[in-house]
Amino acid sequence: MAILRYLRKNLRYYFNLSPDTAENEQIDANIRGGVEFKGTNLWVLIFAIFIASIGLNVNSTAVIIGAMLISPLMGPIMGVGYGMGIVDFELIRKSGKNLAVAVLFSLLTSAVYFFVTPLNDASSELLSRTSPAFWDVMIAFFGGLAGIVAVTRKEKSNVLPGVAIATALMPPLCTAGYGLATGNMYYFAGAFYLFFINSVFISFSTFLIVRYLKLPLREFVDAEKGKRMRRYVYLTVLVTLAPSLYLAKKLVEDSIFQRAAESFVNTELKFESSFVLRTNIDPHQRSIETVVVGKSLTDSVMQVLQSKLPNYHLENTNLVFVQQGLDGGEAETRSMRSAMLREIIAENRYLIDQKDAQILQLQNKIKAYERHQNTEASLAMEMKTLFPEIKSVVITDALSRRQDGVVDTFLLTVIESSRQLGDKSKNISEWLRIKTGVNNVKIIYQ
Repeated sequence: MAILRYLRKNLRYYFNLSPDTAENEQIDANIRGGVEFKGTNLWVLIFAIFIASIGLNVNSTAVIIGAMLISPLMGPIMGVGYGMGIVDFELIRKSGKNLAVAVLFSLLTSAVYFFVTPLNDASSELLSRTSPAFWDVMIAFFGGLAGIVAVTRKEKSNVLPGVAIATALMPPLCTAGYGLATGNMYYFAGAFYLFFINSVFISFSTFLIVRYLKLPLREFVDAEKGKRMRRYVYLTVLVTLAPSLYLAKKLVEDSIFQRAAESFVNTELKFESSFVLRTNIDPHQRSIETVVVGKSLTDSVMQVLQSKLPNYHLENTNLVFVQQGLDGGEAETRSMRSAMLREIIAENRYLIDQKDAQILQLQNKIKAYERHQNTEASLAMEMKTLFPEIKSVVITDALSRRQDGVVDTFLLTVIESSRQLGDKSKNISEWLRIKTGVNNVKIIYQ
């Protein structure tokens, strides 16, 4: 109870933005400065678009994040929301115009890059920007709230770079450019809608915080005109939100169908005289296509399996069996086995290539070790010829670790002699350095 009383007493202190808010003129100058989009800002945008496009093309998350950090796109978007909040129609027009110019140059730049690049396959980073949903709305909204709150503070922070990364304005535009370059309008529409979501909800969250802070209005607005502007704002938000809710619903339904179908396949599709070679689950078409190899399934077995679909909440699911029997004669059996073998090899080509590379590496190490051993044996024989006092020689590479953690390599030589070598010890050490080319030689005499 004491905690609740403390929170109730101090809640306004913790959540109030006003005490630490910077001067209104400084907030206004910060936002208006980011709206400008010519000269340096435009060149930075073009370079950032190229970087982001390359990152998407080669599927590099680190490169994409770097491009988002240097992108100046956030300025005009927040300018629109700030202009609506203080009812500055000139700022709204200027921000909207600059944002349109930025979008146009971004699309053209990314489209040119993807048109000339030899890497035409859509990477996972590209594909992840083509299906926006309600969660993207939430990210843009809360990211925009964090961004505008950071702008209103006197102290500098790393909030805005974090907002730039979280809301991801650059990658959707680059993906839309990829759609234009490849003629894939599905990619273009999905990616551009994601960018539109981010822009609208960053502007909307900026508008809400500006109104909450009660920053002074720039123009006199009668009550009816103010209501009409707010209606336009909320209508735009609702129109932008509606498709994302539908897409989120479809995404959840597809995910549930995928899990249920996988459970059905793993539990029910087990047969004594045949096995499942491959399964293709299509949530969009509500179908499960299974390739079965072995004894052909009877109609009664397939009907039983179809009747079990409702147990997994897979009503109205199309269950398709592609049967490849091995009971059609010796020639068909050989053909089927060859086809299966080719498919297995194709599916595991990466693992096979990886194993081959490891085998080759080990073989090279063995050959190097054998050459090393032969060299050491030759050195030992030659040393005993030059120095008859030597009875046996062991020559090997060794490691030593110093107190500071540095590891040194040296040539360790163990010599057993019939009598003291005396001054010849120095000659042996110098001879080994010349013969092996190793400066660090340690000799142990027994």
